[in-house]
This record gives sequence, C-alpha cells and structure tokens, in this order.
Amino acid sequence: MKKTETLLHKMKTVSFDLSSWYTVLIGTIVVWILSSIQPLYDIIAQHKNTFAVLLTLIYLMVAGYLVFVKGKKDTGTILGLILLAGLLLRSYYVLAAPYNITIHDVGRFLGFDTDETAGGHFGYMDYLFKNHALPDFDPRERWSFYNPPGFYILGALVMSISHFFHVPEAMCYETIQVITLCFSNLTVWTGYRILKEFSVKGKWLLLFTALLSFHPFFAVMAVTLTNDCMAMYCMILAVWYTMRWQNEPKLKNIIVIAFAVGCGMMAKLNAGLLAFAIGTVFLMVFIKNWREWKKYIIQFALFLAVCAPLGLFSPVRNLIHYDMPLTYVQQVAVTDWKYMADATFGSMFGLPPLSQMASGFITFDPALDENAWIQVLKTALFDEMIPELGNSLFGACALLLLWASILLAVFMNAALVWSICKKKTMKTENKLLCAIAYLTLLVSFMSFCMKEPFTFTMEYRYISIALFFPVIGAALWVQYGSESGLFEKNKYLRLLKNILVCGMLCFIVLSVVIHLDLIAWSHTYL
Repeated sequence: MKKTETLLHKMKTVSFDLSSWYTVLIGTIVVWILSSIQPLYDIIAQHKNTFAVLLTLIYLMVAGYLVFVKGKKDTGTILGLILLAGLLLRSYYVLAAPYNITIHDVGRFLGFDTDETAGGHFGYMDYLFKNHALPDFDPRERWSFYNPPGFYILGALVMSISHFFHVPEAMCYETIQVITLCFSNLTVWTGYRILKEFSVKGKWLLLFTALLSFHPFFAVMAVTLTNDCMAMYCMILAVWYTMRWQNEPKLKNIIVIAFAVGCGMMAKLNAGLLAFAIGTVFLMVFIKNWREWKKYIIQFALFLAVCAPLGLFSPVRNLIHYDMPLTYVQQVAVTDWKYMADATFGSMFGLPPLSQMASGFITFDPALDENAWIQVLKTALFDEMIPELGNSLFGACALLLLWASILLAVFMNAALVWSICKKKTMKTENKLLCAIAYLTLLVSFMSFCMKEPFTFTMEYRYISIALFFPVIGAALWVQYGSESGLFEKNKYLRLLKNILVCGMLCFIVLSVVIHLDLIAWSHTYL
C-alpha cells in the first residue's frame, strides 16, 4: 500500500518537459495518426489556413497560461515553448504539404495493385515495400538506386505499418513524411543540446535555440522525402556524442557515435566525412590517456565493429555483385540545361555580384546561380522553390531573409574563427572537432561543385550540418563577451554584438512569417 501511494505521489509530481526528446516522439506519432485518417487529413488540407490560425491561438493560450497564470518564466519553460513552436510549425507544414511536393529525383509510386516499380526515391521505397529485399540488379540501371538503402528501408517500413492498419493507399504515401519530420525535429533538438554541452545558457541559449527552431531549412527538410534528412540527423548526433565522449570516454557514448556514423552512411555515404574530425578527437584523447590504452583499444575496436558493417555494407555489396565503384554517383549529362559551362573557381567561390542577391530564390539560370555561397544560403532557406508561384509578401520576406542570412553568415563565421583561436572558450578536442568537421564539409562541397558544375549541386542539403558550427562559435562569442565584460569595455565590439542580435531577431521573426506562408502555399509553390 505504501509503495502504491509513493508511486502515485511521484506520478503527480512529474512534470512534462517540453524541451525533452520525447516531445518529438509524441509529435511524430500524432502527425502519423492525423496523416493516416483520410477525412481528417482532407479537412486540414481544405481549411489549412483556418486550422493554422486555430492552432496558433491554442498555442498562445497554452503559452500564456504557463507564463502569466502559472508564473513559469524560467529559462526552461520558455525554451520548451520555443522548441514546441518550431515543432508545431514543421508538423503542420507536413500535414499541409503533399508527400510529392519536392522535386529532388523523387520519381513516383506505381500503386499497390502492381508489382512494377519506378525509379527515384519513391521507386526505391516502393521496390523494398513490394519485394522485401534489396534490388537484385545493378543499381545503376535505375535512377537513385545507387544510394545506400537506409532511408528507403524506413520508408518501406512506415508504408508497411500504415498498410497493415488498412490506411488508404494515398494516405500510406503521405505517412512517409513522418520520417523526415522526426529526423528534422531531432536535428533541431540535438542542436539545442550541443549548445548546452558548451554551457551556453540564459538569454543566449534561448536566442540561438530560437534561431535553430524557426530556421526554414528544417521545415523544408521535414517535407523533403529524400535521404538527406536522415543523414543530417545522424551526422549532428555523431558530433554531439563525440563531444560527450571526450568529456566522458564511456563505452555507451562511443557506441552511439558508431551507430550514428554508420547509419548516416546507410543514408548517404558523405556522412563518412566526419571520420576525419571524429578520428582526430579519438587520437587526442588516446594520447592524453595513453596509460589506459587497453580501454581505448577495446572502444575503438567496438566502434569499427559497429560502424564499418553499417556504413560500408551497401557500397561493398554493390562492388562485389555489380562492380560498382565504392563512391559511385550517377552522372548528369553536360547537355542538361542546368549545366554551368562558363563557371570558374572565382565565379563559384569568390564574392557574389549584387545581381545574384536580388532575389531570395534560386532561378536555375546558370548566369544568375553561379556563386555557390549565395546558392547555399538561398537553398538553406527555400530549397529549390520556384519564385513565380510565391505571393508578393512571400517574395519580399524571402529577400529580406536572404540578406539577414548573409549578415549572420559573415558575423557567425567570424565568431567561429574567434572561438577556435581564443583560449578557454572550449576544449582543444572540441576546437579540432568543429574546425576539421566544418572545413571537411566545405572542401568536399567545393570539390563536388567544381567536378559537377550544375545549379543543383550548389545546394545546402549537401552540407546540411554546416550551420551548426558558426552557431556554436557565435553563441560562445556573445556569452564570453557578456560574462567577461568585454562588450562593456569596447564600444565597437558592443556594436557588433548588437548588430548580431538584431540580425538574429529579424531572422527569427521573418522565419515565422515564412513558415506560415509555406503552409498557406504548400500545394502551389514547388
């Protein structure tokens, strides 16, 4: 009896933490259910603007109750509300946008009434769903089948579960978006946890978490049914746990890193680029604690035993059975209209001309899309959005958001350099992790753009976690400057800090407007 009373008392005292990972899990399950019920889904699609207003009012009432009625004005509550707001925006965007909204080689489903399957990402999922086995032919024979199967296995699994519960065929396809929604939400949450790992706190934790939570890229990735979102989450998870491991070199931490890198490579092979940065941290910690060499040798052996089979299974299988090169990528003909025949290293990676900053969207005009840095910023905001189909408010906000992004990119990258060079901002291992991971991503991206000079190769989704490193640098810079009194002593640094903060606030406000506009135009803008 006493045990029962104690348990009930504990249950009453447990409070739901909005900033925990299980909020993401609950949100994903709710969206899965909503996207499985045809009548409810149709109502949301037909009255999505009204439903968005209603959802916003409910959120504001809940937030107002917690903050003003219950008096919970602590950082934890506000942080949870910020993360919840971003999660709700992305979740509703998934419900408002059809599964086939994106155009990244998605292909098509041929339906449950035939055993035939098409190419593209949808065709790959459809093949696994219908055959319950990996392709028994050379993957180069069908578009996108050269990719590792990790994401497509998850897609086929979600379809199978939905189909098992007699969800209509069209809705089975819609439910696949819960995968990318979950990975996108978890990526934002992991970014917040990395900021906490660096002891960013107070108003700065709120501000930078809001930047991540409301960034349009994570909303776009939530509806984009490609393998990019899974790879993005696995990579940022590997970065986070590498930071945790060098603080606490426990077996469970290195196992998580192994699964993260391995599963990331099961989604996209370029997740393996993190091996250089992670390996450097492993080596640094090993050298510092060489007297415990047996412990570390066992951990590294287990890391390889978990990571290598996951990450290399698909490319090695294709090499053995079909003589397909390990790093094979399907080629696009130079006759394609997106080919940039006149692009040079300077035009791609030098300072962009003002003409390329006159629109917030990419144009698919090689003459206006030659600069990779502007393309990265544009696609980080709106992916491959076609500007003609956006309304005037959307276009204006998009341009303002692009300029805010340019400002933040300059400031935050400078802050990252400062944070890496400055003593005592972070441990040497973390400095090397951030510097090597970031540089590896950028160098690999630049090499890819030079090798494949097409407008669609200069997209942010190829370096999707690059955003997090400048964010870390900027957060450490403003927190150090505030705590040390540096901004009070130097008016020029204080001015730079104010510009950065104002730029971030403008970016966050514009991002919320863009999110609502993405929902309103979700069936027409791509």
